[in-house]
Amino acid sequence: MTTPPSTIRSRLLTRTALFLEGRPWIPIAFLGAVYLLSALAASRSKPLWHDELFTFWIAQAPTLRDLLAELRIVDLNPPLVYLATRLSFKLLGISTLTTRLPEIIAFLVAMLAVYRIVQRRAGVLYGGLAAAFFLGGLASELAIEARPYAMLLAFLGISFAAWQSLWDPLPPRNRGWTLAVLALAGAGLLMSHIFGLLAWAALGAGEISHLLVRRRLRPSLLPALVWLIPLVSVAAYLPALRNHARSYFPAAFVPGGDDVFLFYISHVDRELVALWLTALAILLLLGRAALRPARPFVLNRAEWTATIGLMLIPALLMAWLMLSNAAFFPRYGIAASFAIAIFTAVFVAWWTDRDPRAALLGILVALLIQGQLPTAIDELLHPARLAHTEPVVAPCAACAVTAALDPSLPLVDASGLAFLEMNHRESPSTLDRIFYLTDPSASLQYAHANIFEGMGDEARVFPLRGHVQNYEVFRRQHAHFFVLGTFDYPEDWLLRKLQADGANLRVLQRVSDSYKDHELYEVTF
Repeated sequence: MTTPPSTIRSRLLTRTALFLEGRPWIPIAFLGAVYLLSALAASRSKPLWHDELFTFWIAQAPTLRDLLAELRIVDLNPPLVYLATRLSFKLLGISTLTTRLPEIIAFLVAMLAVYRIVQRRAGVLYGGLAAAFFLGGLASELAIEARPYAMLLAFLGISFAAWQSLWDPLPPRNRGWTLAVLALAGAGLLMSHIFGLLAWAALGAGEISHLLVRRRLRPSLLPALVWLIPLVSVAAYLPALRNHARSYFPAAFVPGGDDVFLFYISHVDRELVALWLTALAILLLLGRAALRPARPFVLNRAEWTATIGLMLIPALLMAWLMLSNAAFFPRYGIAASFAIAIFTAVFVAWWTDRDPRAALLGILVALLIQGQLPTAIDELLHPARLAHTEPVVAPCAACAVTAALDPSLPLVDASGLAFLEMNHRESPSTLDRIFYLTDPSASLQYAHANIFEGMGDEARVFPLRGHVQNYEVFRRQHAHFFVLGTFDYPEDWLLRKLQADGANLRVLQRVSDSYKDHELYEVTF
């Protein structure tokens, strides 16, 4: 009598799952390799953008004193990410990849932490499933950005894993080391980004929930006290907070009620697709009996409190920013993605009674639908690509068009974002005719924003070869010029100001290149 194909598939999955469950290094090594290959491919396809250029230039300051001074003048972040990038430059040279390397490594550390947190409670393959969900989520898009967000996730992961380990029996010596790691990781979390304070508070809420339920301190009480030590690093925020208090953002960037809903939808849609496709694969390959919910969930009360607290950060942050009329960008709530990956993996563990075969299927589904696995395979098939770490950037189309029309006329960039990027990518001869105009009153009147009015300060500390000039001074000197901009973009005020001042705006064409703006105008007074 022949064995049915479904039985053969089930046995194969069972043997593979049990083999991997007994070898914890294989799933995480596999996921780490997939991540690193896909991260290299993603970095090679994307040039440094405006915010990353702050990291790129500040990290190259002549001295550490100059670096800290530049932070007080032109950026809003604590110094850790710039120090890490500076070290990367010193060890490996200056390039796009080395600018992003600290964050690429940091995201890998965060993946390992997600794996460890779930692996402790649900087994090796469910730890791998959590790491796969994390890799497939929106957080991975920030892994190749030379900004503090991946570093925030790394220190959050180390903090959570160290804090969690204190719930389990540990030898006295190991407990001391774990407490030291908890204190250092907490400091790193707070020194990575201003909003790291909210992630720190979420883990603190988990500790408080334990104290309230048990009504007594833990043995070796120190976790609660150690958790307070990193707060001294908040002093590094003071310059950033002063800069932020002087900043105005367009109303379009101030969050509303719909933004809370949209944030969570966009940050769970990939996980939901992976979740339901995993359920479908389980039904097809293992049968309905494999979906058998079991109680309790694998996390304890304190861990659940911390996880839910992390997931609530975007909602709480948006509520605060609504009241203070400040801008919110989805990357500010990135700590929620860490918790969403843990929650989704723990849900699958509950739904399948921790069947390792279900976790194995979930890992494969998550990697396939997000594209990381195909990308990694493609990189392995073309190893010559790995030697090329610099992105290939399309030349400035507006620069070419206006140079062909009249190279003697200035080209004004209406966007501070694009102006900074042009200064990194374009040739000196091109930049000699590129301008960015400042006017504090006009920017507030037409865009309710002043975040690019500090371009003059940036021109003094960054190697900008384009020209930064006052609007009225430029207008007196030039009655005929070109403008690259987007008329209705919230942060850009120039085109609306020109129209109000009676300039004739003639749309020349829509250009296409790597910059934000694509509308090219000829302006005459």
